[in-house]
Amino acid sequence: MTTQKKAVFAAFLFIIFVLSLLGGAYFSRHAIENDTVYRTASPTEKPMTILTLSPASLSLTKGQKQTVTLSLSNVPVTAIDIVLTYDPAVLTVGSLQNGSVFDRVIRQTVGNGKIVYSGAVSPEKKNMLKTGVVLTFSVTPKVMGTGTISFDRTKTITALNGGNTLGSTNELNVEVR
Repeated sequence: MTTQKKAVFAAFLFIIFVLSLLGGAYFSRHAIENDTVYRTASPTEKPMTILTLSPASLSLTKGQKQTVTLSLSNVPVTAIDIVLTYDPAVLTVGSLQNGSVFDRVIRQTVGNGKIVYSGAVSPEKKNMLKTGVVLTFSVTPKVMGTGTISFDRTKTITALNGGNTLGSTNELNVEVR
């Protein structure tokens, strides 16, 4: 083979090599784009924890005491931080009692228009998570009118595997007659 034929043959191989690189890059880019679209087209919805105050509404007379239950349902969790707010000029809140969901009470306070509760499941019970009553407390109206007890969703957390599973919450409306 002559030198000129070798040079043409080498140039031909080089051109084929470059075209194969360009073709591979083109097809792999489309495969990645299609794969990304496929993965985002089928999102999975994770289950969420539901916190409920019950009863959801009360009609009480001034000074009448009523017990309220805070329950956890749908997804059991390993730990919880709850902050409830209320108007202390309208309602007196007290008598916090731990429920059956968390065997460790980390914090439990009432004051300045807030109920703060933190609870957890003991490490040896981490595989025995449950739903049910988190805590109970009493509500007593001070004056006639309307009072509300609401979750502060910016400070309320239901924790499971390092993530916050908090879903829906409700508020308690108290009508004082």
